[in-house]
Amino acid sequence: MYCNLSVKMFVVMLCTIFCMYLQACSHDNSTTISSIYMNDSLLIVDIDHSVKLESINYSDFYSNIETIILECDTNILIGYINKLETYNDYLIILDINYSQGIFVFDKYGNFIRKIGAVGQGVGEYIEVSDFTIDKDGLLYLLDNGAQRINIYELSSGDFIKSLKINENGYVWSYHIYKNTRLYVDAYFSNSLKNAYLLQGINEKSGYSRQQYLSVNDYNKTWVNINYVENNAFYISSMNGAFFVQQFMDTIIKIEDDYIYPFAVIKYDHFVTDKDINAIQEMGRSGFSSISELFNKNLMWNIRDIRIRNDYLFFRCWESNMQIAILYDMKKKETYKIMYERNDLLYKDNVLSGVPLKYLTSDENGSYFCVRTDDIEMLIEYAFLVSKAIR
Repeated sequence: MYCNLSVKMFVVMLCTIFCMYLQACSHDNSTTISSIYMNDSLLIVDIDHSVKLESINYSDFYSNIETIILECDTNILIGYINKLETYNDYLIILDINYSQGIFVFDKYGNFIRKIGAVGQGVGEYIEVSDFTIDKDGLLYLLDNGAQRINIYELSSGDFIKSLKINENGYVWSYHIYKNTRLYVDAYFSNSLKNAYLLQGINEKSGYSRQQYLSVNDYNKTWVNINYVENNAFYISSMNGAFFVQQFMDTIIKIEDDYIYPFAVIKYDHFVTDKDINAIQEMGRSGFSSISELFNKNLMWNIRDIRIRNDYLFFRCWESNMQIAILYDMKKKETYKIMYERNDLLYKDNVLSGVPLKYLTSDENGSYFCVRTDDIEMLIEYAFLVSKAIR
């Protein structure tokens, strides 16, 4: 089914981050949606004819795992890792839930600096929701409270400038990605004929230079701003990033100046426009707006997308269960997986263990974390020695 990649695997603790190492212009008020590129090599992930597996082992893809313990004290309080990116030898961590900040560590977990601070002064932010780092080491912080992007020098933490975005008032952005161009996602306070999911940002003015991906064509008409996914951009180890929102059945690739469909999901039970219209008509807000989907035999919310060698992997919801999909790009075979068994970390009799949150991948491997509240359970289940966890 799949090969065993000869790999090295690491674990990072804070919270605990697991790193599994592998070898191997002008202001434009128009809402005209730009077209994206065609892809003659579009992947068809055929779940209707997939092979059903109860579980897969991490050892089928990774050979080793280590723990990186993040330095913490009264001045470095991180309650939860919402996002991690790597840049050279840096680990950059976002904590939205507790500290409302971005923290920079070295690859061994030693604290280096915090980026910016909550406030209304120069270089400060009201509410950070995401960040991205470009190839030159500039960190772009998205302040969703002010709908503003702050730009900092990662190596020094110095503030450079800010860009005000979405000044029209009816578009809101929560996630950001910078490649050769700067992109943010788009959410709308009400239904609009030309609502879109992705926009390119002019780095001089902050204005939306291009809009992509019609809500009606790609996201099953969903425009409810009261329920936003945790992430929209997933860094690809092959270059660029994947983009997906809540009800998309197409994974979009952003690579240099190109935006194109990378993979499409073929499944009779994937959520439809009709399903989404029905729950939007209920007029609920927040999580309750989609709770009806848990009572139906439907698939939705593609996330945690990563690719290694010949395999595409992602998680999603089906009914009230989180499952995994593995696609062999070489053989064009799809596997539907109920459990991911981390046999490198957990004892033989543990099927799933403490839930691991996927964070990101780079050329070295994949990073995961576990909540601080779950560390005691992790000690009970895992092979880790107590000294390493302390």
